[in-house]
Formats: sequence, structure tokens, C-alpha cells
Amino acid sequence: MLCGVSTRSAQGLHESELKGLSKSAVSRLWARKAKTLIDEMLGRDLSELDILVVMLDGIYLCDGLCSVAAIGIDRSGTKHVLGFRIGSSENAEVCRDLVGDLHSRGLRPVGQSRFLAVLDGSKALRSALLEGYQNTVTQRCLVHKERNVRGYLSKRHWADISRLFTQLRKSEGKKDALERLADIEVFLQDKNGEALKSLKEAGADLIAFFALEVPSSLNRSLLSTNAIENAFLNLRRHIGRVCRWRSNTDQANRWVASGLFLSEKTFHRIPGCDDMDKLEAALANSSKNGYSLEPSPEMINQ
Repeated sequence: MLCGVSTRSAQGLHESELKGLSKSAVSRLWARKAKTLIDEMLGRDLSELDILVVMLDGIYLCDGLCSVAAIGIDRSGTKHVLGFRIGSSENAEVCRDLVGDLHSRGLRPVGQSRFLAVLDGSKALRSALLEGYQNTVTQRCLVHKERNVRGYLSKRHWADISRLFTQLRKSEGKKDALERLADIEVFLQDKNGEALKSLKEAGADLIAFFALEVPSSLNRSLLSTNAIENAFLNLRRHIGRVCRWRSNTDQANRWVASGLFLSEKTFHRIPGCDDMDKLEAALANSSKNGYSLEPSPEMINQ
């Protein structure tokens, strides 16, 4: 499994690790290897990682079984799997457990500053993260928000709303972002009230990243949860042949740990990584100066 092969292709494993090539022998080897991997992944010391950005999201393995995971991006733009938790859903307790585990293993903002967190809109994840790291700057994933807003609109308006959100994602700084956000609001006012309500629901989290006034080269990487979604894409491929999930064993932990381990091997530095030092400085300055990311008067008037 860890070599990316099925039990039918067991010859791809190291010969010395196999006592025969039966499926049951490979399965027993898989259970031992995966148990070691779980302990390694969930026991990593995070205190040595210079993490600036965290992304948290959930993936449903089956009905009634969900994994909530976290990845971090360090000052060099390198991504790291930070941890995960298995629960019945993306609920508050599972999210708190994950954040508490990250904290206990030493995850701290660089220089006692603050994190930038990119989230998909889950209230449980946002609340848990802010309980553990109170000064975190939370940015809503604009891809998810566009998808939510579009769901309320007629198909004839999809191209227009896509164009407006693309302009928002390309904004340079808070002032530009507020103007683009106002354009979206004006467009939605006579289209659909629920779509407009969905837009306003996110509040200041829609432009929190822009308020840091960092180079737009980082927009592509830090205005969506694509980094963790890509890891989940690889995880789904890994678990795609599991026919039956057993919540009363560590089966889910084995598969998620191994899937994230394999995903981490494919990680590259994020686009715009050369400007991560600008993000680090902006987060430090906003923390030092008591900078508030509450809605500006312009947003309140909206």
C-alpha cells in the first residue's frame, strides 16, 4: 500500500520484508507498517517548523466517518502535514481535539506572532482554531465562497459572478479588494437576496489576507484551500478501493495516515514562495501594532 501498489503487485516491496507473497501476509505487513506511520505522523515535534500559514479541512471517508486534517506552510513556502483526527463528522469536539494536539506538539507562530489561516467556512474549524490561537488571521477560501454564491444564481449569471470573483482574487491590497467586493455586492443586489446574504456572511474574513498588504504573488496560493484540497485528492485515490470502513478499529487512522504520507511526498513549494518573508513581516507587524482585522467602515456600510 505504501509503495503505491495493490497486494497483487507485492513484488514491488523489498523482498526481505515479505514472508511469502500471499494477500494475508501483505495485509499483516501493511498493518504493522501503517501503525508505525500513525505513531510517527501524530507524534511529530512541530516546534522546529517555522509555520506561517495553516489550512484545516475535513474529508468524509464514508457515511458517519470523517477525517479533519491540517497542513502548514513554512517561511520557505514548503508544505507540511501537521496532523489529523478521525470522527463521526466535522464537529466541534473533533476540531478542538485536532487543534489541541497541534498545540501540545509545539505548533507556534513564528516569533510568537500570529498565523494566517485559510478555511473553507466551517464554523467548527474556525472556532476551534481561534480558541487555540486567539490572534490568528482567518481568511475565507474565495473558491468555496464563489461556489456558494453561484449556487443561488441562475446559470446565465455564472460567467459574470466568476469574472467578478476572479477580479477579487487578483486584487492588490485592502483598498482594491474592497472595491472589487463592492462590485460583487452591486451585481448581486438585484439578482438574488440569498446570494447576497451568503456573500456578507463571511464578513471581514473575505479580505483578511488583503488587509495584510502583502504582494499579490501570494494571492494564488493563500486565497483558497487548494493546497489541502490537493492533498485530499491524493488521499481519495489512495482510499478509493476501501470497500468497508470499520470505525471500531484503527483502520481509518492507518489509511488516512498513509494517504497523507504519500501526499506529502508530492508536495512542492507554493507559487509566490519567494515573498513569504513579506508575509512573515506583515503578520509580525499586525501582531505588534495590535492591528485589527475587523470590518472597515466601508464594509459596515455595505
